[in-house]
Amino acid sequence: MMYNESPLFLQLDPNEIPTPARSLPITVYESIVDIVDNQPKPMFIKAAYKVETGEAERIAVDHVAHAATHQEGESSLIAHLSGQQNAIKMLDTRIKLLHEYLQDSIQGMMGHWTELSPSF
Repeated sequence: MMYNESPLFLQLDPNEIPTPARSLPITVYESIVDIVDNQPKPMFIKAAYKVETGEAERIAVDHVAHAATHQEGESSLIAHLSGQQNAIKMLDTRIKLLHEYLQDSIQGMMGHWTELSPSF
């Protein structure tokens, strides 16, 4: 059985209201092994993270955040919901890509993450 020696734990708090305008209501924890009473004990500690976005995401979020001015005869609700639908489709595509990468990693079809991206 294959396992990851350094798992990450992502905790989502849907009730949290983020204070900085660009933060997400999540906490990321990384695993460490600490010695307690001369015994190794696995633990999770908070990890710093940074969300990187491209221009396409910023445009989509800006479009959703500011309901576009509507055309003649079109309600602003339809324009707003169309923008949200497009943003959700983009997010869905990115999640599917990440899921596919993780599945390939589990099956041993991908190299180690550091081999794919030396900047990490």
